[in-house]
Amino acid sequence: MKNAQTEKQNSDKVFIRIKGNMSQGINDTDVIEFCTEGIMEKMGESIYLTYNESKISGLEGTTTTIKLDKETMSLMRIGDVNYTMDFAKGLKKYNKYETSYGQLNMGIVTNELKITYEGNKLKGIIIDYDLDINGSSIGNNIININVN
Repeated sequence: MKNAQTEKQNSDKVFIRIKGNMSQGINDTDVIEFCTEGIMEKMGESIYLTYNESKISGLEGTTTTIKLDKETMSLMRIGDVNYTMDFAKGLKKYNKYETSYGQLNMGIVTNELKITYEGNKLKGIIIDYDLDINGSSIGNNIININVN
């Protein structure tokens, strides 16, 4: 039986540019954009992209890992904030969001998930999803991640 260490195929330092548009209505849109260094690893058939959050994202003290499979994506945050978000185009996924005030239920409907490669290297991710917390709509989010 192989363990994760023996399945690891390669690991590269990468430069990551993240731009997020968060809409909570027609005239209420926030745009967040930041750049950071991270690590990209291929383990088995999955690609993992890991980076430390910054003050700009409001999640300083948290490490984010994105796991990409053929047609799905998981975003895991560990640190000052802990939660996982699962994405699969056309499906609604449910996850728990742990806060200091208790646990919240997140509902995520993935409208679009596009993963682009140049050769066998990950170049970018575009994800468009609707989010609700405990059944109440929070809004639409479009995240564009470029990897160099």
